[in-house]
Amino acid sequence: MTYIVSHEAQSVEFPKYVKTKAGVSANGSVLIKGGADVINKKTMHTPAGVITEVSKEDLAFLKTQYLFNYKVENGSYEIVENEKKAKEQAKKRSPIKDQGAQLTAKDFEDAGQTPPKVGASEKADDGSELAKSQSEED
Repeated sequence: MTYIVSHEAQSVEFPKYVKTKAGVSANGSVLIKGGADVINKKTMHTPAGVITEVSKEDLAFLKTQYLFNYKVENGSYEIVENEKKAKEQAKKRSPIKDQGAQLTAKDFEDAGQTPPKVGASEKADDGSELAKSQSEED
Protein backbone atom coordinates (compact mmCIF):
# COMPACT_ATOMS: atom_id res chain seq x y z
CA MET A 1 0.00 0.00 0.00
CA THR A 2 0.93 3.61 -0.58
CA TYR A 3 -0.19 6.64 1.41
CA ILE A 4 -1.17 10.10 0.22
CA VAL A 5 -0.76 12.85 2.82
CA SER A 6 -3.06 15.76 2.02
CA HIS A 7 -2.43 19.25 3.40
CA GLU A 8 -5.72 20.55 1.99
CA ALA A 9 -8.97 21.37 3.77
CA GLN A 10 -11.24 19.77 1.17
CA SER A 11 -11.44 16.21 -0.09
CA VAL A 12 -10.95 15.59 -3.81
CA GLU A 13 -12.45 12.72 -5.77
CA PHE A 14 -10.77 11.60 -8.99
CA PRO A 15 -13.29 9.68 -11.17
CA LYS A 16 -12.06 6.85 -13.37
CA TYR A 17 -13.63 7.37 -16.78
CA VAL A 18 -13.87 4.60 -19.38
CA LYS A 19 -15.02 4.71 -22.97
CA THR A 20 -18.22 2.79 -23.66
CA LYS A 21 -20.44 2.33 -26.71
CA ALA A 22 -22.73 5.03 -25.32
CA GLY A 23 -19.86 7.48 -24.75
CA VAL A 24 -17.92 7.96 -21.54
CA SER A 25 -18.87 6.52 -18.17
CA ALA A 26 -17.38 6.75 -14.67
CA ASN A 27 -16.11 3.38 -13.49
CA GLY A 28 -15.21 4.02 -9.87
CA SER A 29 -13.08 6.75 -8.36
CA VAL A 30 -10.26 7.49 -5.92
CA LEU A 31 -11.01 9.81 -3.01
CA ILE A 32 -8.17 11.74 -1.40
CA LYS A 33 -9.40 12.82 2.04
CA GLY A 34 -9.10 16.42 3.13
CA GLY A 35 -9.50 18.01 6.53
CA ALA A 36 -6.12 19.60 7.14
CA ASP A 37 -6.35 22.82 9.15
CA VAL A 38 -10.04 22.15 9.87
CA ILE A 39 -11.03 21.70 13.51
CA ASN A 40 -12.56 18.38 14.55
CA LYS A 41 -15.76 19.15 16.46
CA LYS A 42 -15.39 16.16 18.81
CA THR A 43 -11.70 16.37 19.70
CA MET A 44 -11.11 20.08 18.99
CA HIS A 45 -7.92 18.95 17.19
CA THR A 46 -6.76 20.66 13.99
CA PRO A 47 -4.67 18.23 11.93
CA ALA A 48 -1.80 19.50 9.78
CA GLY A 49 -2.33 16.70 7.27
CA VAL A 50 -4.72 13.83 6.56
CA ILE A 51 -3.66 10.37 5.36
CA THR A 52 -5.40 8.37 2.61
CA GLU A 53 -4.31 4.80 1.89
CA VAL A 54 -4.32 3.88 -1.82
CA SER A 55 -3.45 0.74 -3.74
CA LYS A 56 -0.62 0.57 -6.27
CA GLU A 57 -3.22 0.48 -9.08
CA ASP A 58 -4.97 3.60 -7.76
CA LEU A 59 -1.62 5.39 -7.42
CA ALA A 60 -0.77 4.51 -11.03
CA PHE A 61 -4.16 5.96 -12.07
CA LEU A 62 -3.65 9.11 -9.97
CA LYS A 63 -0.26 9.74 -11.57
CA THR A 64 -2.06 10.06 -14.94
CA GLN A 65 -4.24 12.89 -13.59
CA TYR A 66 -3.07 16.46 -14.19
CA LEU A 67 -4.69 17.88 -11.03
CA PHE A 68 -3.14 15.21 -8.81
CA ASN A 69 0.33 15.81 -10.27
CA TYR A 70 -0.10 19.57 -9.84
CA LYS A 71 -1.02 19.12 -6.17
CA VAL A 72 2.01 16.89 -5.61
CA GLU A 73 4.32 19.44 -7.28
CA ASN A 74 3.04 22.39 -5.22
CA GLY A 75 3.21 20.47 -1.90
CA SER A 76 -0.51 19.97 -1.25
CA TYR A 77 -0.13 16.17 -1.53
CA GLU A 78 2.78 13.94 -0.59
CA ILE A 79 3.23 10.35 -1.76
CA VAL A 80 4.68 8.20 1.04
CA GLU A 81 5.53 4.50 0.89
CA ASN A 82 5.14 3.48 4.55
CA GLU A 83 2.59 4.24 7.25
CA LYS A 84 5.07 5.42 9.90
CA LYS A 85 6.55 8.04 7.57
CA ALA A 86 3.03 9.08 6.48
CA LYS A 87 2.07 9.75 10.11
CA GLU A 88 5.21 11.87 10.56
CA GLN A 89 4.46 13.87 7.40
CA ALA A 90 0.84 14.38 8.45
CA LYS A 91 2.05 16.15 11.62
CA LYS A 92 4.10 18.68 9.63
CA ARG A 93 2.48 21.86 8.38
CA SER A 94 2.57 22.55 4.66
CA PRO A 95 4.64 25.60 3.71
CA ILE A 96 1.77 26.68 1.45
CA LYS A 97 -1.41 27.96 3.16
CA ASP A 98 -4.55 26.26 1.85
CA GLN A 99 -7.10 28.95 0.96
CA GLY A 100 -9.88 26.69 2.27
CA ALA A 101 -8.39 26.48 5.77
CA GLN A 102 -9.94 28.21 8.75
CA LEU A 103 -8.55 31.62 9.66
CA THR A 104 -6.31 31.87 12.70
CA ALA A 105 -5.30 34.81 14.88
CA LYS A 106 -1.98 34.91 12.97
CA ASP A 107 -3.85 35.38 9.67
CA PHE A 108 -5.48 38.54 11.04
CA GLU A 109 -2.21 39.82 12.49
CA ASP A 110 -0.40 39.23 9.17
CA ALA A 111 -3.11 41.32 7.46
CA GLY A 112 -2.62 44.15 9.98
CA GLN A 113 -5.96 43.51 11.68
CA THR A 114 -6.94 42.76 15.27
CA PRO A 115 -8.09 39.14 15.71
CA PRO A 116 -11.74 38.82 16.72
CA LYS A 117 -12.53 37.78 20.27
CA VAL A 118 -13.82 34.23 20.47
CA GLY A 119 -15.88 32.76 23.28
CA ALA A 120 -17.70 34.19 26.25
CA SER A 121 -16.80 37.53 27.77
CA GLU A 122 -14.79 37.36 30.99
CA LYS A 123 -17.13 39.92 32.56
CA ALA A 124 -20.72 38.83 33.14
CA ASP A 125 -23.21 41.00 31.28
CA ASP A 126 -26.55 41.46 33.01
CA GLY A 127 -27.87 43.61 30.17
CA SER A 128 -26.95 46.89 31.81
CA GLU A 129 -24.27 47.67 29.21
CA LEU A 130 -26.83 47.35 26.41
CA ALA A 131 -29.36 49.52 28.31
CA LYS A 132 -26.64 52.12 28.96
CA SER A 133 -25.61 52.29 25.29
CA GLN A 134 -29.25 52.59 24.17
CA SER A 135 -29.95 55.41 26.62
CA GLU A 136 -26.88 57.30 25.36
CA GLU A 137 -28.22 57.10 21.80
CA ASP A 138 -31.56 58.71 22.82
